[in-house]
Amino acid sequence: MKSEAQTINIVDMKQKVMNYYNLGGVKQVKFLGESDNVTFRIDTLEGKTYVLKIHKTSLSKIMIESEFLWLEELATERTIKVQRPVKNTLGEWTTTVVNATTGEHAYWTLQDWLEGETLDRQPTEDELKKLAQLMRKLHKHAANWKTPQKFERLSYDSDNLVNSLQQLERLITLGLMTREDFHVIDDTVKKIVVLLTTLEKQPETWGVIHADLHESNYIFHAGEPYPIDFSSCGFGFYLYDIAETLLHLVPDNRKKFVRYYGQDHWLPDHHPKLLEAFLIWAIIGNFAFLSRDEAEHEGLSRAFPMLVEKYCKKFLKNDRFMLVE
Repeated sequence: MKSEAQTINIVDMKQKVMNYYNLGGVKQVKFLGESDNVTFRIDTLEGKTYVLKIHKTSLSKIMIESEFLWLEELATERTIKVQRPVKNTLGEWTTTVVNATTGEHAYWTLQDWLEGETLDRQPTEDELKKLAQLMRKLHKHAANWKTPQKFERLSYDSDNLVNSLQQLERLITLGLMTREDFHVIDDTVKKIVVLLTTLEKQPETWGVIHADLHESNYIFHAGEPYPIDFSSCGFGFYLYDIAETLLHLVPDNRKKFVRYYGQDHWLPDHHPKLLEAFLIWAIIGNFAFLSRDEAEHEGLSRAFPMLVEKYCKKFLKNDRFMLVE
């Protein structure tokens, strides 16, 4: 089966971009990648560069535009440098593009390009400190920002965790996970859900989060980090946001990141235990996302025993496995 990107005619797409956006002429359209969205780099005749996304997910128009409301707010306040959204010729952030052959529609969005490089290694200590400061800025902004009435994004709550678990349960029949391992993961999820009931959703603990800030979704330019790809953003505990970043760091860097974050931002006294719960949640969510791609199934079948032995069983026995001195 052809991917979405393989069915796109670049010449036709170039013409559509010129029709939909006031860019003063398009010099080049370059394919960047395909995941939950298909992304392209747009170079204009005026020397400007943009990122175009064709949204493959089932997100509604209002959900996509809510992401852009947050980006526009961040850009307007100049709190953090972000890829500012660009409106089309109709003055809208989301362009509805209809396939003349199938009648199906897709949503296109355009954003400013940010210069920078992703890391293909673990961050240095100075980079870790700046990443923690970046996350603190995002969370402080969210704590003080009153979301507009027409703001609709995914909530990273207990229902989200349970839905991810149900997605994984389907893999048992495919032979990718044993029923015994699933029962351990299920018991872990139940314990996390109970733990979540003890957390209050206050401005200092809960708000709009990036929810996917790892080495593919931040760039460094002139030594400074900038967040990119807010397509997973939603409402959640700030601890969940931290856990998503910790998931991609080695143990020593996890401790450093949390220490730098906590220097100027409140963390609960029992945050190490909470972060272990959120880390497991982040892993389960990541596995659920990957499970939708058959190409990832072999790797997942090898990863489930690691999740069970290294994290779930220890969590169930209250054996600390992270941020341990």
